[in-house]
Amino acid sequence: MNRPNNRPRVTPGRCTRSAVPYGSPLQLMEFNRELQELPLAMAYVPIQPWGDTYAPCRALCRGTLFPVLDLPFGEVTVC
Repeated sequence: MNRPNNRPRVTPGRCTRSAVPYGSPLQLMEFNRELQELPLAMAYVPIQPWGDTYAPCRALCRGTLFPVLDLPFGEVTVC
């Protein structure tokens, strides 16, 4: 069988990867401890200035109240 030289031979029933990606359970515990010290998330949401709006039935059809946010993807439906 032809196979690239850089790939190891896989024997059925034997796993070639370690069950713990960081080498030992202690390394994994240290990694988890470092993750717990990080902040969960920080969001930045700019304020949307109020502008022109669609009529209620057109807004429902287009999926947005604001024409500046009306960015159709793919086929454009006519409302």
